[in-house]
Amino acid sequence: RLNRLVGNLLDASRLQIGALAVRRRRCAASECIDAALRSLGPDADDVLWDNDDALVDVMADPALAERSLANVVSNALRHGMAHGVVRIGAEQVGDDVHVRVVDRGPGIPPALRDEVMAPFQRLGDTNTADGVGLGLAIAQGFLEAMGGRLELDDTPGGGLTVTLVLPAAPPEFDA
Repeated sequence: RLNRLVGNLLDASRLQIGALAVRRRRCAASECIDAALRSLGPDADDVLWDNDDALVDVMADPALAERSLANVVSNALRHGMAHGVVRIGAEQVGDDVHVRVVDRGPGIPPALRDEVMAPFQRLGDTNTADGVGLGLAIAQGFLEAMGGRLELDDTPGGGLTVTLVLPAAPPEFDA
């Protein structure tokens, strides 16, 4: 946990001063998802996803995509796991790939969504024992640096769906 916290603090400072190195390339969404879940260790054992859902390629920096997704999944596990399973799905939508992290937790009211995306902000700012409010801000910053975005939506039936949107890799062709 301490390593993740220090890593997030360093990432936040890199984003703030514009010193983030981005190395975009074609990579499989499934590889980014696997790496993110592995980085979370046993905490992610109960996350459900079908590898077949993520058979799409994105244009991204694999390390930044993994860190973005790990931060989002970590939040979903922290806030939503007690209310049901956290699920991950990925699909191509036009020129983008949407990687969705779906939880059944308390969600975030629409009026507070911009606020929780700011660094060091947490919904309610009550318990700081399990984080400092950097996860969503870093995920958003990394995604924007790769030409993507982060979207927060209600999960039908309750909870939060966080969508990491990245550019789809152009189709490969035989020359």
